Amino acid sequence: MLRFVDASTAPGLAQFCEGSDDILLSHVGCDGTEDNLADCIHLGFGMHNCQHNEDAGVTCLLGARLVGGFHEYEGRVEILHRGSWGTVCDDSWELDDAKVVCRQ
Repeated sequence: MLRFVDASTAPGLAQFCEGSDDILLSHVGCDGTEDNLADCIHLGFGMHNCQHNEDAGVTCLLGARLVGGFHEYEGRVEILHRGSWGTVCDDSWELDDAKVVCRQ
């Protein structure tokens, strides 16, 4: 859904602070191939026995990152491949290539 490559952690217990909106999903059971969290098995929207101190979190892995720029939106392009980060050579590098990175 968010176009990240993968997740590195799945913390619970409101590690990223408690929410205040309605709790919509509980007992979520994904097999990892779904395109949307709502496609996973769950009790049903709004059906739960949870409090916000049980809010789920995630740490996502990006497929690309920018390093060494003055701002978060600029820098050297690095991509994740088989668990390791590496750079991209500028041979044939053009604006259309850069657009793909920015969308990624």
